[in-house]
Amino acid sequence: IRRDAVKIAENSQKVSRRLSEVIWELNMEHDNLEDLLLFIQKQGKDHFSATGINFSMILPLDIPKIDVPGYARRQIYLAVKECFHNIVKHSDADTARCEAEFNERLTLIISDNGKGFDIGSKSGGEGLKNLKYRLAKIDGDADIRSSSAGTVITLSMSINTKYHNNK
Repeated sequence: IRRDAVKIAENSQKVSRRLSEVIWELNMEHDNLEDLLLFIQKQGKDHFSATGINFSMILPLDIPKIDVPGYARRQIYLAVKECFHNIVKHSDADTARCEAEFNERLTLIISDNGKGFDIGSKSGGEGLKNLKYRLAKIDGDADIRSSSAGTVITLSMSINTKYHNNK
């Protein structure tokens, strides 16, 4: 019975987190760079809180006041979430970091101090392919570097253009 109660509590937390994400995604008041970065920071803290992985996020002191339409905001967040998920699931890291930079393009550098992986391996899942696909939809790309000292994924995307919700 106790195990069932724990499972119900875990599932309730997952549903609550996902509902929070959906509400944030749909709220047009959050269609700006600052809200996007602050949401990523909050979700990162939540995502890593029960994992034993120390998470930090570094934000610019002055975040430009730039609109980020909902479709782009969603793709960026889901790409970052995939990186966070992979760190927890595969890295054996004890430290994860996300650093945001803005110079005409938004760059998010997501790193961990885990065991790394073979980027050329065909045995990987669909996550990294989906990551690149999401970013390509918004004029972005992902650079992935990994070694036995950890993994660094650099997400770079334009946020000065209009995005269309196309498939």
